[in-house]
Amino acid sequence: MKNYYRCLTLLLFIYVLPASLTASAIDSVNITGVLTPGTVGFNGGFFNCKVIGNNASEDETMFSKNFEAAIKNNQFKITVPANSDLFYATFSLTDTAGKTKILSVGNESEAYLLQKGDSINIRINGSFMVFSGSGAEKLSCQFNLYSLMNLPNGANDRYCDLISNGDYSQAYSSKLRMIKIQLAMKRAVLNSYQNSLPASVINRFYADHLGMLYHDTFYSLYTGDKKDLYKIKYLNDLNISLGSADTSLAALSSIYYSQCLLWKELTFLRFQGNTNNFNRFSFKQLYDNICNKYQGGLRDKILLQAFVDMKGMHMPGMNKTDDVFNYVDDALSIMGNNESKRMLQEWREKVAIGKNAYEFNLEGENGQRYSLDDFKGKIIVADFWFNGCMGCTQMPGALKTVYEKYKDDNRVAWLSICVDKDAKWWQYGMKSGLYTMAGEINLFTDGMGSTHPMLAHYGYSTFPQLLVIDGVGHTADAYPPDPRIDKGEKLIILIDKLLR
Repeated sequence: MKNYYRCLTLLLFIYVLPASLTASAIDSVNITGVLTPGTVGFNGGFFNCKVIGNNASEDETMFSKNFEAAIKNNQFKITVPANSDLFYATFSLTDTAGKTKILSVGNESEAYLLQKGDSINIRINGSFMVFSGSGAEKLSCQFNLYSLMNLPNGANDRYCDLISNGDYSQAYSSKLRMIKIQLAMKRAVLNSYQNSLPASVINRFYADHLGMLYHDTFYSLYTGDKKDLYKIKYLNDLNISLGSADTSLAALSSIYYSQCLLWKELTFLRFQGNTNNFNRFSFKQLYDNICNKYQGGLRDKILLQAFVDMKGMHMPGMNKTDDVFNYVDDALSIMGNNESKRMLQEWREKVAIGKNAYEFNLEGENGQRYSLDDFKGKIIVADFWFNGCMGCTQMPGALKTVYEKYKDDNRVAWLSICVDKDAKWWQYGMKSGLYTMAGEINLFTDGMGSTHPMLAHYGYSTFPQLLVIDGVGHTADAYPPDPRIDKGEKLIILIDKLLR
């Protein structure tokens, strides 16, 4: 009888152990890879996988998690926990000096859809990637689609010629035809995967690329240097071509489609009114337009991205006196019980004025550690920068005027925080004098670069960034007035208010 129980126990152990291992594998994605001779300079560095939070855009770092694997002998291996059955991630390489190369066909990072249980091998040759293994068909399809993002040189050259010659009507109508041709080519590629990918995935990919193409076009119109009748007509034609909002599950799940609709609304607000002058508008107008034109989960997703993106951006044409936080409570009251609502609540808890500031502990240039507690009773003005950032070189000069007003006031502390990954670059940046100014305490994000939890806490993904913390350790403003715009006048008003 004892032998029977021993055998039964052994059989149960043999049966259960593989099951637990399998469950672990199913809840994650395994990625292995090799760098070919065409990918030079990254051996000894890192392969990075940034998992993007559901309903977030790829720039919203607060809702993303970064995972990295060391590259040894030009090979790497990483297991990435899945945050849902299907989720998006971006890939990049970091060399030994801390410089990052985004793995993309174009100039921007490109998100890839992964699924729990995928086991993928990536062969990397420069920016070219070849995928194999379980789940690789999805990534191969996406890579092929991203390869069609850039127009052939001849098409771009012709568009530029028409603009140079002043034939704007023909230029914009040809541009719209090119967008439609790109979409048709992408649809043809997707159709070739009908026997190997689920229809739900194919539809999501189409929504992604529809969103990317139109987002880029709306963005270029919004940030353009002038407004005229030709652009107004082009904008209206784009809107007709895009059609009414797609409320399908594929569009709702897409990482890019809701961003496209957000920038459509922004662009129409900027183009309202006088033919020759851009319109100034408030966040309330944007908020009302989204609430009136969209419904359900799609509305909630656009609202989330509007709050997070518009608070962090210095948008030309938007009246910054209309604080986005004035509308968060109303948005939460109308949003469904979904992921967008949860994420908006999380965002408010982290960056709203009066909330507890991130309790940082960072390395100083003298080897000493500095924490939030070291600055009790002081107002902190922190400037985040990295080497090679043009805007970052402009911030010290703009801050100088503000610093001079308070340099003898020991109730104000000035921090300069480098987000480079390599301490050598931090030292180089300080010695160059381009990124720092006298009177600042120089700090470093401990080699974690832009993946440091402090940056994720505030959702910082572009630089420079300023942060103001009050004397009791609360966030005074995670996105304070930019002194490059008004010579520091509004930042001085904020600091004076905190000192009272």
